[in-house]
Amino acid sequence: MSYKSILTPSLLLLVILCGCCTSSCVYKKGSKAMTQQEVNFRDFTAINANRGLDLEITQGAEYSVSISAPEKYKDDVKIEQKGETLYISLQQDVKYPFDSDDITIHITMPYITKMDLAGATEACFIGQFEAPQFTAHLSGSSEIEDLAIVADEVSLEASGASEVSGSIQAKRAMANLTGASKLDLIVNQLSQLTMQLSGSSSSELKGSITNLQATLSGASEIDGEELTVSDLDISLAGASSAEVRNSGNLRYKLAGASELTIYGSPRVLDSQSDRSSSIDIR
Repeated sequence: MSYKSILTPSLLLLVILCGCCTSSCVYKKGSKAMTQQEVNFRDFTAINANRGLDLEITQGAEYSVSISAPEKYKDDVKIEQKGETLYISLQQDVKYPFDSDDITIHITMPYITKMDLAGATEACFIGQFEAPQFTAHLSGSSEIEDLAIVADEVSLEASGASEVSGSIQAKRAMANLTGASKLDLIVNQLSQLTMQLSGSSSSELKGSITNLQATLSGASEIDGEELTVSDLDISLAGASSAEVRNSGNLRYKLAGASELTIYGSPRVLDSQSDRSSSIDIR
């Protein structure tokens, strides 16, 4: 499987700058004696992991998978491959209390197209991945950190206080956050982003988007003070709030004591607001 490079000059500069930084992929294991075990898997493009494990995912030309764990836990990790998906979990007979923070799965792979994380599992990315499509599903306080994806389409779904942070470049992207989940993204030359946030979820966005469609409810929030949007279509309900820079077209609908702050001079094409909500154009 091969993918054509879709790096742009601006993104290449971003990669060079990021290469000068230190990755935040650091899992502290204390003073415990650790063992390193190599396992033989290859030709996978998707990862499914659960039960509170830590994953370190590195972009590289060759495949490699290894387990870093204390001696007493070295046989408790279960890894298997079905088709192009690598499944990572704990053996069924592992009983709690079990300190899964002591275990890190190190994965090197050329491409990644899909991630499914559940049960407080954490994944940290090292390097930038390219693929036609990338999809991530997170649940149960799981986390993706330092995500760096270049793709035509990106889809991010997070529930149950899960978190995603990193950067994306794409033609189209979708984000669906529920249950106090968080999204912290740098977006580079993103043509279209569709967002749905509910249940006290929040998102901090930086960069530029041509078209942003956002629907927020249940005290959710978008911090886009460092985000530039050409065309904005936004709906806020249930004490939700948003701050965005917008000097193009603006459509908004506000209800239930919601607040919208716009930095710029947009052309308002459609406006709806109840008495308890407010809009501030600065």
